[in-house]
Amino acid sequence: FWVNTTASSTCHSIGAREYTATLINAPKNWDPLSVCQSIPFVIHGKQVKSPPLECNRIQNPDGTVVAQSKWLVEFNESECYPVW
Repeated sequence: FWVNTTASSTCHSIGAREYTATLINAPKNWDPLSVCQSIPFVIHGKQVKSPPLECNRIQNPDGTVVAQSKWLVEFNESECYPVW
């Protein structure tokens, strides 16, 4: 499942922001990069339907391997709309 979900400090475009999360507890025989493409990512109570913008395989100091992915979220990002 996805943990350490972090929103970008800036907006990507009007109404859109990038989010990064780390996938943990994937089965050992699965490739983390394949898994990150198939495990749903939920933010603001909704599933992001688009695939990740990127997915990186990261080896932790203890030897475990996780995947870190980035998505473009284009809903419920009210801070990313201009105000007149």
